[in-house]
Amino acid sequence: MVKLLLLWDELGIPHEEWKQIFGSPLAVIGFDVDPNLMKITLKEESKYKLVRKIKAFARFKSRRLLREFKHIAGSLNWALNICLLIHPELSALYAKTKGKTNSKGLIWLNRNVITELLWVAFHLEHSNGIYLLKTVSWNLDPLPNDILQVFCDASGSGMGYWFPELLLGFQSNLLLKSPVDNIFFHEALCVGLAIWDGVTRLPLGGRLAVFTDSVISHTFALLIQSSGCQIRSDPIHRSVPDPS
Repeated sequence: MVKLLLLWDELGIPHEEWKQIFGSPLAVIGFDVDPNLMKITLKEESKYKLVRKIKAFARFKSRRLLREFKHIAGSLNWALNICLLIHPELSALYAKTKGKTNSKGLIWLNRNVITELLWVAFHLEHSNGIYLLKTVSWNLDPLPNDILQVFCDASGSGMGYWFPELLLGFQSNLLLKSPVDNIFFHEALCVGLAIWDGVTRLPLGGRLAVFTDSVISHTFALLIQSSGCQIRSDPIHRSVPDPS
C-alpha cells in the first residue's frame, strides 16, 4: 500500500491522506473493526450516544413526530450490523409507522414500543460486538460434563423437548389460539420453554446446549418482515435468559 501511494505521488495522482487508515482496531462508520480478531464492535462513544438517544425517545405518556420514529429506526438498523439479537425487537416500532406519511404527525408511544426499545437499549449497552466467523467448530462427542443437552422440535400437531442425560421429556399439543398460524412461532415457543426449564436444572456455573433444526433468530426476522410487523413472537425472545 505504501509503495502504491508513493507511485501516485510520483505520477501526481491526488489522494486524500485521511482515507489511508491502518492499525487495529480501525474506525469505520462508527464501528471499531479489529482485523486481527475478526471482530466488529460499536465504538464506545457511538454506543453511549445511541443508548442515550433510545432512552430519551422511549418515554411513557409521550408522543413523537413520525420523522423522529424513522430517525430512531434508522439508527437501530445501523446497529443491527453488530447486534443481530435486537432485530425482532423492532416490530412494534415499525408497526406504529406503517402506512403513515406525514413526517410532522405526532404518534403516541405505546407500551410495546417502549418495552422493546428499552430492551434494545440494555442489550446494546452490554453488547460486545460480532465476530466475522462463518462457523465455529464444536466438539460435540462427547460434550463436557457441565453441559446439559436438550433437544427441541415442533411439528404440525405438537411440540416437545427432551433431556437425554436426565431421561426426561415433555410434549404438548400446539396452542389452540396461537398469535400466528405458523410452525415457526411454535418452534420459538418450544425452544424458549426448553431453555427456561433447562436453566432451572443446571448447577452453579453449568451450561446448556440447545439442539434444534430451526434457525430461530433468523426466522423471527423473516416473520416480522413478511407479516407487516404484526407477529408478536418477540415476548418469547425477550423472556429467554441471556447467556452469561
